Amino acid sequence: MNPIKAARRRAGLSQWELAQRLKNKISQSSISVWETGYRQPGPEQVALLASALGVEPAELLEKNPRRRETRAS
Repeated sequence: MNPIKAARRRAGLSQWELAQRLKNKISQSSISVWETGYRQPGPEQVALLASALGVEPAELLEKNPRRRETRAS
């Protein structure tokens, strides 16, 4: 499971609730994209997320980010 999603679930928050906790500095749609692994948050976003979730920033960093596979035609 994605570390951002895991930390959010441990905190008992929905994506919307997390975005509200962050006073909309990070949108619910950004959280969704990061949790699916298609994009990674920048250092500032990681720091905000970590603070809101009560974890260390390193806990939110994806070790093996998902990469979009391209198919040869």
